[in-house]
Amino acid sequence: MAIDDINIFEASAPPLANFVASATNICQNETITISDLSQNSPSAWAWTITPASGYAYVNGTSATSQNPQVQFTVDGIYDVSLIATNGFGSNTYTINSYIIVGAGAALPLIETFQGVQFPPANWVIENPDLGNNLAIGKRSFRTIWNCNNCIIHE
Repeated sequence: MAIDDINIFEASAPPLANFVASATNICQNETITISDLSQNSPSAWAWTITPASGYAYVNGTSATSQNPQVQFTVDGIYDVSLIATNGFGSNTYTINSYIIVGAGAALPLIETFQGVQFPPANWVIENPDLGNNLAIGKRSFRTIWNCNNCIIHE
């Protein structure tokens, strides 16, 4: 990279609001970070999570933080909305049914995996080798879990 490869520009348009959550299918009392991905240099943020209860902003963040941390304490499905603002205006971005909070199964847990849907509802398959399992010469690693209940780990 050379010094002349750097572009500097001043925002001259309203923001284009956008965001992503660190996780969208979580357990009760789990904390996520919602990261602002807005364009055109917003200078203010207003987050709305619906329904309006069942969560709390944590670690010194709030509904006006750029990247709030949110702890969800009640099972449910939550919509998330961001209004990003700068000196040229505002823009709103909403994702309906974005955060799904489930308490997990009560112990003892019995899941036969015999249903039509796999994985079953509210279960997640983790594959840290990015889909390379079963490749020749590579060890397969999979975890199937439902909140805090690890079912298969190899």
